[in-house]
Amino acid sequence: MSFSDLSRKQKIIFLAGVFEGEGSYGYWSNGINRRRIELTVTMSDEDIINRFKDVFDCGYIGKTKKKRDYYKQCWSWCLTGLKALHVLEQMLPFFGVRRASKYHDMVESFRISVKNGDHVIRKHLRRKTNKMIAHKEVIQASYDGLR
Repeated sequence: MSFSDLSRKQKIIFLAGVFEGEGSYGYWSNGINRRRIELTVTMSDEDIINRFKDVFDCGYIGKTKKKRDYYKQCWSWCLTGLKALHVLEQMLPFFGVRRASKYHDMVESFRISVKNGDHVIRKHLRRKTNKMIAHKEVIQASYDGLR
């Protein structure tokens, strides 16, 4: 069975696993009073990086600069903004508890930033972040139950 034969859900499960090992995300400063949500996957397997762009139909792929001639060439898929949140939400059910908890911490940081006026936000996004905070409480309760 090839990747193209998989259902969309199976493809997202596969990519969530790759992202668990090779990806990163966060809510970072982009200059004075500017912040962005960003997710990135970097690895030497260009075909896997291309799958992120193909499945989620967004983001951009870049060739990273090699630090040494003998290093492998790496490729990155990067996505920012609300689309990054949407993609993370699709992979979230397949993340481990720790990675899911970090996602909810990032969303909380984003929510606080919005509340403090650090970020211009529309009403639909405010509702969406409140929904994500409620989801965080469910994840945290299940995480606490594992301790």
